[in-house]
Parts: sequence; C-alpha cells; structure tokens
Amino acid sequence: MKKILPVKLSIKSFELYGEVIGTHNNKPDMRTDTFDYWHNEIDLSNFTVKTTCGWLDLKHKGFTITNLQRLPKSDEAYLATDSNISFIPVAPNDPETNLPDYKKFKVFTIEKGMGVIVKKDIWHWAPFPLSQLCTFVLLVRSNCFIEDKKPLATNPKNVFVIDCEPYEIGIKPGK
Repeated sequence: MKKILPVKLSIKSFELYGEVIGTHNNKPDMRTDTFDYWHNEIDLSNFTVKTTCGWLDLKHKGFTITNLQRLPKSDEAYLATDSNISFIPVAPNDPETNLPDYKKFKVFTIEKGMGVIVKKDIWHWAPFPLSQLCTFVLLVRSNCFIEDKKPLATNPKNVFVIDCEPYEIGIKPGK
C-alpha cells in the first residue's frame, strides 16, 4: 500500500482531470442582505446530450482506494451539498494499456462549497468523506450506465491510502 497526501483543489491543480466548481474567491455577481449569488460558475457545454441529476450519499468507508472507474463517453459532475470535506481520487487513462496512469494518480480535497467536473475517460472513484456522511448532487449523461459500461480497474499492486493526518478527523472507526 502506498500513502498519498491529498492535493488542494484549484483550477490549475485539477486541469488535467477536469474542472473545479466553486466561487474561486471571486466577488458575487449579485449581493443582497439575504443572499450572495455567483453567476455562470459552471460550463456545462460538454454535457451535449440528455443529462440527469442524481443524489449521492457517501458513507465513510475508510481511506483505502482499491478501485477506479472511468466513463469513456461522459463527463461527470460532483457538487457538494454540505460542508463536509471529502477526497476524490483521479488518474488519466493510459492509452497503451487502457488502465489508470498511476504515475499521474492524485487525490484532491473537496471542501465546503466546491465540486468538480471529472472529464470523460478520466479514472476516478466516488469521493471519500472525512465525516460519517457527505452528500453530492451528481450530473451525468442519462444513458451513461448503458453506453459507458463503467470500465473498472482493480489492481492489488496499486492500492493507495489517503493520508488524512493534516485534517481533524471527527470520526471513530466502526461508527
């Protein structure tokens, strides 16, 4: 097993794998005494076919990454709906083997108010929550589960454990 430190999510650090969703510390386009609104924060132009919106409840399952999947024809957007921190593993596809390129494998931290659009053909797995539960809205092509057939990579030689020591972990094993 290899320990891997999470990388801070930014437009530049995530560029190879997709897009970052969030305010990027910009000023709101509209501000009132009851809300702040940022307009045009997500470019959904890659979702050119019928797209569906799903709800994803992620339960704490530890921090060991054994599987990755890729959607060869679909981008996939994960939009955090709560303030819980999570970690998303990603790797580009190696065109020679059609498996994850583990030399470019990374884990990114998704913090409050953020999300990601994972590009099509990027290996990834659902985010790993730091707390007991983390909730996301998931945007994906409606028929991706039929057409993409979800290629899965399981490789016991490439098992990673997310090193969460820099974070305050408020969970107890078995709960």
